[in-house]
Amino acid sequence: MEVDGHQYPDESAFDFGFESAALKGLRAGGVGYTSSLDSHVAHGGTQSLQLRYDAAPQAGVSAWPQILSRLEAARDEYRGKGVPDWDIEWAMQNARVVVQNMELPSAPGVARDRSMAANVKWIADQNPRAKIVLWAHNGHVATGGGLGEQTMGSHLRGLFGEDMVVIGTAFNQGAFQAQPFPGEPGGPRSVTVPSAPADSLDATFAATNFPIFAIDLRHAPTWFRDPHRSREIGCCYPQKDPPDALLGPIRAADAFDAMIFIETVHAARPNLRR
Repeated sequence: MEVDGHQYPDESAFDFGFESAALKGLRAGGVGYTSSLDSHVAHGGTQSLQLRYDAAPQAGVSAWPQILSRLEAARDEYRGKGVPDWDIEWAMQNARVVVQNMELPSAPGVARDRSMAANVKWIADQNPRAKIVLWAHNGHVATGGGLGEQTMGSHLRGLFGEDMVVIGTAFNQGAFQAQPFPGEPGGPRSVTVPSAPADSLDATFAATNFPIFAIDLRHAPTWFRDPHRSREIGCCYPQKDPPDALLGPIRAADAFDAMIFIETVHAARPNLRR
């Protein structure tokens, strides 16, 4: 390490390589922030610096809605000073995202999906002639069907109606990358699961013997409105890798307009370091 172009000799005070047993010389400032060494992620060596935000300062929680209100009330004033409309709207949207983040601890799932839908609506409003392709987990895009009644998809359905087409995904077997559940050790890993149980929606799709296909559920038989188990795997998977974990009942035709089925999936491959 150098300071003002000169080698800094005291390695006992600072370790900018983050390879020491304990963090030296670097601490996060501000209420709710902590700093530590992370042995799971490193772009060089074996460790990196991790900054974590653990709690929202109460002063910020109450202040940001007021900041947003002031920005919105001063819209005409900013225009009068020559600020472009896009810059005004962009500043306000960034303030809204901060407010949304402050709301998360009180109702994590509900606030998150409601906020995501609101942000998609804002993007659409800025681009009224554009089409949007939005990619998210089944549990977020679903409009109901047992995957939640206040999902992003249900909010967007209320905003866009039949102008929106929701496509769910399913697979029979294969591998995928997943984090362990909160509280379990380790980092991202490849998980392999066998064929889906015989009574599941996934196994029913697999019985067609088509390796990949799409089905329009808007005109499908009523069987697809009955609850059937299906894999709903998000970012995490239990450490012991039970083959039937995260199988839950869904009413496919109530959750999605269509579904894409893949017989065998493959885990994402990491980029090789150069």
